[in-house]
Amino acid sequence: MINGWVVAWEEGRFEDYLATYHSDFVPYYQDSYELWLEQRRSRIQGVTGISLSFDRFEFIDVSETEATVEFWLEYTRGNYADDTHKHLQLILDGDRWLILVEHNLELIRKDKSISGFGNIC
Repeated sequence: MINGWVVAWEEGRFEDYLATYHSDFVPYYQDSYELWLEQRRSRIQGVTGISLSFDRFEFIDVSETEATVEFWLEYTRGNYADDTHKHLQLILDGDRWLILVEHNLELIRKDKSISGFGNIC
């Protein structure tokens, strides 16, 4: 499921990306679902040159219908790069696992156009 989410994002397939989120998903970083949707669409739909990979995948909690996972996601596009420590709560909806909650625990910016690194939580 996580791999499909990453691939849809990387390939700019917004509808496939959006389909990995549960209908009860509430964005943590935007004031409304509509603002989140607009922001994600502008950053994903038809965008090219994105490279994503994830590692250090860890199951934090798992039941028959819910799972909590954490992993590091490496994002690169043009002169911008970052590593984000992701925390996702997943829920089983029918036969599909979907994202119910998404938090960034830590973001390490590796912007290639400036010197140095910055940490943003």
